[in-house]
Amino acid sequence: MEMEQLASNMQREIQPVFDSGSQFMQTMKIMLAKLAICDFTPLSRQQIDSRVRKLRDMLPTALEFGQEEPWPVKQEFSLRDLEDVSNQNADNFLHWRSALERFIRCSLNHRFERVATWLQINTQKWRDENNPEFDDAILSLMDSFENQKNNLEHSYKLCDDKCEKCYLKCTQKQGHVANHRCNTNHRCPGFCQYCEEQNDCKLNFGHDDKHICYTVSHVCGEACSFKEANGCENECRKVTGHEDEHACSLSKHVCQETCSLEGCRGRCQLDCEILHSVHKCAKDQCSSECGVKNCHNQCAARNHFHSSALSDKFMEEQGVPYEAPFVLEDGETRFDCADHFCGKDHGCGEVCESSTDGYCHVYVEKEREGLTFEGERDKFTYSLKFVQRGESKNCVRRLKPFQRSHEGSHSCSSDPDKVHFCKQKCPTCENICDKATGHGNSGTFCTIQITATCASVTSCLNKEDIEVGQHKYKVGEEAVAELSRPKNCVYSAAELRRHETCSYLPDKEVPKDEVQHSKYWESINFVDPCQPSDIESFANCPFFCSAAEHEKEDDKSYCELALWHGPATSISEAGLSSGTLTKDGHVFPCVHESSKYHFILALDDSGSMTKQPWNDLVIAANAFVANRQLQSTSDYLSVMMYSDSVLITAEYINIGSFNASTMLKFRSGGTSFSIALSTVDEIIGRHLSKDVQPCLLFMSMDIPMTEKFKCRR
Repeated sequence: MEMEQLASNMQREIQPVFDSGSQFMQTMKIMLAKLAICDFTPLSRQQIDSRVRKLRDMLPTALEFGQEEPWPVKQEFSLRDLEDVSNQNADNFLHWRSALERFIRCSLNHRFERVATWLQINTQKWRDENNPEFDDAILSLMDSFENQKNNLEHSYKLCDDKCEKCYLKCTQKQGHVANHRCNTNHRCPGFCQYCEEQNDCKLNFGHDDKHICYTVSHVCGEACSFKEANGCENECRKVTGHEDEHACSLSKHVCQETCSLEGCRGRCQLDCEILHSVHKCAKDQCSSECGVKNCHNQCAARNHFHSSALSDKFMEEQGVPYEAPFVLEDGETRFDCADHFCGKDHGCGEVCESSTDGYCHVYVEKEREGLTFEGERDKFTYSLKFVQRGESKNCVRRLKPFQRSHEGSHSCSSDPDKVHFCKQKCPTCENICDKATGHGNSGTFCTIQITATCASVTSCLNKEDIEVGQHKYKVGEEAVAELSRPKNCVYSAAELRRHETCSYLPDKEVPKDEVQHSKYWESINFVDPCQPSDIESFANCPFFCSAAEHEKEDDKSYCELALWHGPATSISEAGLSSGTLTKDGHVFPCVHESSKYHFILALDDSGSMTKQPWNDLVIAANAFVANRQLQSTSDYLSVMMYSDSVLITAEYINIGSFNASTMLKFRSGGTSFSIALSTVDEIIGRHLSKDVQPCLLFMSMDIPMTEKFKCRR
């Protein structure tokens, strides 16, 4: 009970850090990804980018459905329902259409307010922190919200053209492809005003004249004076006995030709009685897009032919006086401009000027799956690889309505101390320098956050010839034909680099230099990211003592001299008073008693070794024993000749007692490796000692026989 009470109290006292499980999971993913590549930059930048990116991806669904996921996850009103709402009929069409437009406008405003609140709630954490990085990100997000909001608002405007079968306006969305329709039966709901009885009016819905039922006693029936006009009803619908010209029920015979504005599908609504060459549909607003970069809103100019040569000709033919096309927010003041503007403020949209020299933002990205590694030993595919990317951002400054540019330079941040990162990449780990752009002018090297490790696999091959393209050279020759090479090398070992001491893969035919660790980082102008202890060890000679006491990795004793040192002649050159100096000039701090060895010389004296081969073998055996006698007189020696039989001439004697004339005797015969190796095994077995190490020198020039041999020990 006490534990439960304690847990309950802790839950009440500890404030939750994350708003939801998905937010916690996303934060953990980012943190683990950064740890995987040793990226220790602040987590807030990735959190902000991740949150803004997720909100931007969900924004279209939020505007359309009012929720983060499209239905049927949650049955809620969708803006798509507005199409069904508009498919209604009403006696008073004008009142109904006005009500429909108000309903659509209210529905959109309600949805926009709800999405704006949703964005506010999901970004409140960083708003409270007054983080300038977030201020820039939220400006970009809100620009996207405004653009999508305006596009959605424009797409749900009702068409202004007339129905093709009556005089009412089309009730479909603006820009629809199908024919214009009012979604009514097109019949006038009134009653004939010439009949004593209440007969239904036969005119189309929306006519201007009196209601009439078309009976012979009421209607003239003669041919309409404008019967050649498009849409004319042909017969005169005026009262019988009228004295003026014959006319159908149309109040105005419109042209009905396609609108002269390029791309407009509307029909001309001008009176065909007035001669004109510029045809204009029922739309009064400019149909072009706003000319500001990245804005796709419709131009707000109240001139269908705005910024077109057709505008002046249309006004001349129709006798319309010129008016400035734009109306400002007060609804009265007009603004004259030939450019296309939507009348709203905009984000600048230009690229940050500082991005030409440095990155505005550096982030970590996971490369796509399906990457393949193929090496000498293995071939496999993998998907987990994180890399650093740099990007340029757009200017965050705002443009006022009817402006295309702003004063001052383009900047990706409102923070005057915003850091733009150096574009240099480490050639080892490919990470981006974390210093500000231009730091090289002050003489400082680039730095990276990650510890770089070399993952290359090299192979050394000693060879006498070098191929450069189709040319072959012997080592030491001057390749004067290769113009890309300097005649004389300008480097020296004193500069911590030297010519290759062996050939390296890949491209082993291309000569390379060997460069010490510290010189490498200096040459690429990057600060060494390794630990000080590692840097110190990289500058030391890698040779280590091979004594048995150092078999374990942690017990290894390394040479005390610097990397690439020349042969030492005294241990004092390493600053030591005691230690071990090897024959090849290495100095180790450890001291060991000399090890004793038992050398077994197994010499082939079969028929194939007759004359010169045997003489050469005797010379080699004498040279080996003489060399060992100079190094130690405490070693032991066994000598045996083998052919199809074995002759032991010396067994476990002091190496100083070797006598070639009595111990090296040629006999001739066949060759049996199994007999020889069995004898070697027996000799070693008879003289096993923990203080003496056996060492076999097996000399032969014959091909091994197929007989099998199994050692007893």
